[in-house]
Amino acid sequence: MRRLVAILSALALIVPLTVSSVAAAPAVGRQSRVIANIVMAPYGTTDAVGRATADIHAPANSADVPGDYSFDGNATNDLKHARGVVQHAYFWLWNPGAPNEANFAFIEGVQCLYWASRDPYCTDASWAFIDYRDPKIPDVQVSCWWDGGVRPADWSGTWNSCDSGFTPTAHQDWYEVVKGSLVVRLAP
Repeated sequence: MRRLVAILSALALIVPLTVSSVAAAPAVGRQSRVIANIVMAPYGTTDAVGRATADIHAPANSADVPGDYSFDGNATNDLKHARGVVQHAYFWLWNPGAPNEANFAFIEGVQCLYWASRDPYCTDASWAFIDYRDPKIPDVQVSCWWDGGVRPADWSGTWNSCDSGFTPTAHQDWYEVVKGSLVVRLAP
């Protein structure tokens, strides 16, 4: 009888801990997510500049790190590496019902750029990943940066922060996926 009471007491302590830790874990399989392993070229060309990888998800809570981004330039690219840490991730359906309908991910964070010809530079950064539903349209990755390296706070969380019509200090670099896989999955 004492053994049964001891086992039941132990279970009473273990089961609530297990259930609470399972409930707190993010359901990554049901979250919006970007997974990229791509060779990219300036928009409209096939002249590859390097490879980008990303694994980014919509965070379950403020302590959940949404993911990371990295870029490795090819031999002729002055930008040799870029490493980014994601702060915010936003996901939505872009141009619903249009021929160019796409799953869209807008990512904000910081990145450090490592050049062959100059010192490393760290800055605020944003990235957009556009996964067109029509397989004939090349998927796109957009890098966004600002004069002085600082994202304007009043436009955080919107594409307007990357649009020079709204934010005069903004610049965009558009790249097509020429090889590899870019998937933007929207949560159900």
